[in-house]
Amino acid sequence: MTTILLIARDNVRALMHRRLLLAVMLVMLILIVIFSLVVNQFNRMSVERGLLPADAVTEEAPEAPQAEPETFQEALARAQPPPAAAPAEEVRQAMESAGAQMVAQFYGLVGFGGMVVALFIGATAVSGDVRSGAITMILSRPVTRWQFLVGKLAGAMAVIFGYSVLAALAMVIFTQVNGLEAVPAVRYAPWLMFCQNLIYAALALALSMLMHPIIAGILPVFIGGDFFYHFFSSSNPAHYLHFLLPTYGPFNATAQFTSGVLMGWDEVAILTVYALDLAVIFCLLAMWRFRSKAVV
Repeated sequence: MTTILLIARDNVRALMHRRLLLAVMLVMLILIVIFSLVVNQFNRMSVERGLLPADAVTEEAPEAPQAEPETFQEALARAQPPPAAAPAEEVRQAMESAGAQMVAQFYGLVGFGGMVVALFIGATAVSGDVRSGAITMILSRPVTRWQFLVGKLAGAMAVIFGYSVLAALAMVIFTQVNGLEAVPAVRYAPWLMFCQNLIYAALALALSMLMHPIIAGILPVFIGGDFFYHFFSSSNPAHYLHFLLPTYGPFNATAQFTSGVLMGWDEVAILTVYALDLAVIFCLLAMWRFRSKAVV
């Protein structure tokens, strides 16, 4: 166990020195800041266009008395009451719906960045050491291949978990800065993001044992059971391929931000077990291939 923890610690340290990984995180940070500024500007424009309740807007000065109208139609038009303002409750609901949409879009942007980071870490966890020749020095010590692989995956999990924590903090700051109400789905959305990215990283790690790291980092996005589940009917045999492939749809909490339908903690626990099971299966497959893989 000590050997695995040491390898995991060295992997985290090495990942923090990867220029490409740091560049990806920096780009995502810049995009998040830009998105936050755009949303803040949108909120100001919405207020200026009168999306707030009527009582929040300064009343206009009364019109000066006019002379006797020349026609009966003018008098009738002036006698008509002004159009009723939108009820405050309807305006409030519209603002809450718009705020939920903004949080959902922000979550989608942060989730995309986490997916890119997870795929990059998983695809290069072993191949990077093989290319640099560092794996030869590591395996020359009393370190078995399965310890090396498990340590690499543990280090990747630590980095992905750290990103999920930062994503949760970013979502809280985003809602506070832009004056948006916190959506209840925020309480478990970052954890589901971590579980989904764990599947991506483990699958990319397993595929990197069979193919080039670039292909291994792209292919997991398209290897998913969601496609066969939604686009093939139950009468088609291809529909049941979703049982054999990882399913990412339930981990995406974007729809729950806007619909207001919350997931129970029992469902979160089931999805967590599902993600851990897939990670273990992909790790075992990678270990089986890594046992006979040439590393020199």
